[in-house]
Amino acid sequence: MERASGASKKSSKAVSQTPKVVDQMQTKGAASAQKAANGSEKLGREDFIQLLTGLIGNRKDTFVATDGWYALELGGVFDPTCREMATLLDESGLNAVAADGGRRLRVLQDRTFETTNAAQRLYYEPIRKHCQFEFFGLELKGNGSFKLEIFAQSDSVEQLIAVEDVELLEGVVYNTSKLEINTLIPNGSLVIKIHAETHVYLDKIRWHGFIREDLADTGDRIVAIRTFGNRPSVVSTLNAVIAELSQNQPDILRRTLFIVYDATGDGSKIATFRSSNGARIVELKGPNYGGGGNASLLASLIIAAGQEKPGAVAEVIVFDDDAHIDAETFVRHDSFIAGRKPNIISTSVIYSRTRPSVIQEFGGFWGRFFSPANHSLSLTKNDDSRLFFPYLIRSSRDIQDDWTRRYLGVSQEVEFSTFIFISFPMPLLTKIGAPLPFFLRNDDAEICLRAIQCGYKILVNQNLFAWHDTAHNPIGEFYASLHGLILNCLYGGLDEEYFYRSYMERISKLAGVGNLPVLRAYEHALHLYSKGPGWMAPETIFEEYAAARTSIAEASSKKYCTQIPFELYDVLRNDQQIDVRDLVDAFPAPAKKGSKVVFADTKDGTFYSYQSSATEKQITLSLKKLLAYLAKISENSDELAAQWVAVFGNFDHEGFWKKMFAEKGASLEHFHIESGLVPERAASKRVTGARLKTLAGASSNIATTVTTLASESGDALSKAKSYTLPLDFNPQSYLRKNPDVMAAGFDPAQHWMKYGRHEGRQY
Repeated sequence: MERASGASKKSSKAVSQTPKVVDQMQTKGAASAQKAANGSEKLGREDFIQLLTGLIGNRKDTFVATDGWYALELGGVFDPTCREMATLLDESGLNAVAADGGRRLRVLQDRTFETTNAAQRLYYEPIRKHCQFEFFGLELKGNGSFKLEIFAQSDSVEQLIAVEDVELLEGVVYNTSKLEINTLIPNGSLVIKIHAETHVYLDKIRWHGFIREDLADTGDRIVAIRTFGNRPSVVSTLNAVIAELSQNQPDILRRTLFIVYDATGDGSKIATFRSSNGARIVELKGPNYGGGGNASLLASLIIAAGQEKPGAVAEVIVFDDDAHIDAETFVRHDSFIAGRKPNIISTSVIYSRTRPSVIQEFGGFWGRFFSPANHSLSLTKNDDSRLFFPYLIRSSRDIQDDWTRRYLGVSQEVEFSTFIFISFPMPLLTKIGAPLPFFLRNDDAEICLRAIQCGYKILVNQNLFAWHDTAHNPIGEFYASLHGLILNCLYGGLDEEYFYRSYMERISKLAGVGNLPVLRAYEHALHLYSKGPGWMAPETIFEEYAAARTSIAEASSKKYCTQIPFELYDVLRNDQQIDVRDLVDAFPAPAKKGSKVVFADTKDGTFYSYQSSATEKQITLSLKKLLAYLAKISENSDELAAQWVAVFGNFDHEGFWKKMFAEKGASLEHFHIESGLVPERAASKRVTGARLKTLAGASSNIATTVTTLASESGDALSKAKSYTLPLDFNPQSYLRKNPDVMAAGFDPAQHWMKYGRHEGRQY
């Protein structure tokens, strides 16, 4: 698995109010809490849904209206809250500015400051096209006199749209004149210049959007995170976000409910967050159903609770456990949710954590650019047939480049985005259901394509920032290929001729350079696709996936290849006699004459060399199997496609999870951190039924209680048949490559046997 009309008035009003920290439990939620207090040993699906129902509600009292308008913060930042955001503030734009302690910045007299970088711009096209805001306005705090210029910049045009002489007085909020959104040039961003007439000290510059009070969506925002072995990163990210929001945007924190599902499925306790700081955080521990399965389970629970309280939840936001998301993105996105039209799924631009200014993902099309006439990529946008792999948009662009920063303002709807950060309107999930439970790759693409069929649009909001490191190895290629074939059956059809020719080209080129692991990946993908959907059921899917992963991992064992030390990378790269290749290149070029091919696994930095007769024999065997599977699929393509569509074309998500809990006797270990500004407590301790009664009764006006209920999980993985350790298993290497296992104190061999092999972990 591989992830904010005057601020001073609003802030003072929010502090002076004394609303309940959380809403009172409604009847069903209270009944669930009482059941837990009476000593129930496990929390079933319906119990948790009832408990969750009591936590959600419309948070309209957290919004402050002035003359019937909400002024909501849409962007602008001086003091970034993570290092990735800081790298986007290019030094050239800050030469005239010096830090003056805390959040205050200084513009020297007769100097100019300009918000040219991506983080400080306001990209307004997605807001204008897909939200119900009517005006923009700029709010400033600080002191000093200056001339303010506001520009609208597109990729090819710059237009001066407002000029004001501003005098800032200490402690007084200054609001500029309102800009009518519909008058701005298309596909642009708002940039400001400050020409200092005196020394200017700036505490705050924020863009506000103005929306009529009766049009804003004020329901709960639920942030759903599923994690497997990466919980320390989740805690670290949420602690940073919550600390920032509690200090500067407590209203946003009050209308956000965080739900974390820890899918390790073991008996370990869930450690507490540093402090709740006014946040509402629910933690669950339960079985691991894989990436898509865990997302599906979480979404199904939220959907069921939302159906008990229609209109209480506005949005469900999913982000990855290894993504880094800044508090600033939560502020901007909260306002976007309030103003967004009802048919929009929104997502962030995803940047690379190792190169924070480089776009990793901006959504994409599912095989849109394909011409059936010549079976090749085409810009004619002929949609008669589709490819079985995605076409990514704007990937690898660097926003340190001025043209790219301006071009980023061009609004573009896409066909799918990523679970690294994606936001679903609650009515959408209620209508179409949760993600497919069996997809470990392309689960995000599947639900987006399904939403498009129901009339929704997928939008990348350029004002949102998230950082993530992509990791793709042969096991990932197996999932991507298999699930891509299934997706094509469900959404657009698979061109048989292109499918056959493309795979023939792939396997011949992979065999030519000796890439056994990826050949194995395609072998298992085609094998499982050709079997039809019968095996893709809870009783068999994990064993089938585990067998494929084991076979693919075995192809990278010492039996067939030499693992080259990472330290030799520079030597290999600079040696003209060695051809260093990406291990998961699906269409590799022929090897250079006289050179040896060395494969680099970008996921863990390992280098492999395949130079043995044993490898050649395995490649020949794999080719024979692949050709047989291709022939079987080609002869039976229409019938196979019909079988996949019959199973997943109208999948009963709610019924699936009800059945899973009923048949497996599954339960959830529930841990809830009480809302409110409370001191840190020993929250990881077990809470007895008697102690729970005391906690619940001690604070009758706070409905939520802290509970940890013993899990009696029907973990499908732990019940799978026993496997022996691979002959080349290295405990020290396993711990080194999986620091979360080391930090948790697991025995490496036991962890790999029970969990690691199912996740394709490296050793």
